Amino acid sequence: MLPRKPSRPAWRRYIPPILATGVGIALFAGMFAFQFFNQFLLAVLSHWVALMSGVASIALGFLQTVRKKASPYVLYVVAAMCVFFAAFQAWQDQYRENEASRSSGLFPLTQIVQTRYKYNDPNEGTIQLSLYFSNGAGRLLDYRFDDLDIESQGKKGDSSRFVNRGGYAYPNQPATFLVTEYPMQNLDAPFGATLSYKVTYYVDGTKMFHHTSKRLGITCFQGQPACRYLVLEEHED
Repeated sequence: MLPRKPSRPAWRRYIPPILATGVGIALFAGMFAFQFFNQFLLAVLSHWVALMSGVASIALGFLQTVRKKASPYVLYVVAAMCVFFAAFQAWQDQYRENEASRSSGLFPLTQIVQTRYKYNDPNEGTIQLSLYFSNGAGRLLDYRFDDLDIESQGKKGDSSRFVNRGGYAYPNQPATFLVTEYPMQNLDAPFGATLSYKVTYYVDGTKMFHHTSKRLGITCFQGQPACRYLVLEEHED
């Protein structure tokens, strides 16, 4: 006659409902005690469901196939691990969004300076604009111009001469970009134009690319190196 297995203490069967009740009370209290707790809970829940229905379910199915029978405690352990990783993924999503917002807008336009060149005719020549940007990252910044257009009095500049270029912006030093020269019939006259550009940049050592684009209304006066400009449209991401 085989010996009988010792029966489990009766109090052990009350542990799961007690734990479930405690977790439920804690979650309910957290909804009122912590700001944005509901959003955090939903983010964790969405990641937890994805984990439990993905890798975790495959692992449990494989374990049950090999061992023929999986202990219910294995499911509890796997579910608890998925809660931990789901919380990490929710934090990771928020960290990436915060990192993107912190590192965007770090390459602002600070000044536009003009240089006028005379031809043989004393009145005719060209004007060249220099765009000055500042590096607000405090670290080396890599940038490139994706697009640039200039238009004055209904005439566009020679875009075929525009070459996609860029460079490095060093901390505490301005980065200068020279726009293609634009012809002028009268060098003594004010120069008005619309300038549009798109720039892609990233902080050296990171893999997060950002974009800044602007459409500017520009007015330059003879004898005044710095041009006045008005931002008509802009976008940062």
